[in-house]
Amino acid sequence: DVINITYCSCLPDNNLLNEDQYWTIRDKVVIHEQLLLRVLSFNIQINVPYNYLLNYTSSMKISKNVTQLAWTLVNDSLISLICCQYSVVEIAVSCLFVASKLLNYQLPSSNNQNWYNLLDCNQQLIEEIGIEILNIYN
Repeated sequence: DVINITYCSCLPDNNLLNEDQYWTIRDKVVIHEQLLLRVLSFNIQINVPYNYLLNYTSSMKISKNVTQLAWTLVNDSLISLICCQYSVVEIAVSCLFVASKLLNYQLPSSNNQNWYNLLDCNQQLIEEIGIEILNIYN
């Protein structure tokens, strides 16, 4: 049960919850879940960066290694606050940017435009998000 495991993980010196404690905490969790759903207007469908990442990497013919590393970075960014602070497009592009830098891969340009201009992104913002993504690993 999630409540008992969380309780024991947070307070390892304590025993399992007794029945009254368990039901009190469970009721509070349910109340807060319902409140959160109401605040979100029950709209819990989310948009994730994966489709954008795959679209960009296939249209720009990015190597498989860069794509795989960018995918991993997207995974890790979703367990941080980055996914709440930036759009899915900005996250996808930033993960692609970081992966290309880590693997020394030159992202393609076209008609004297840099790759981030081709994707209609701000280079400074992409680099700032990239730094935040790297900070997840520190």
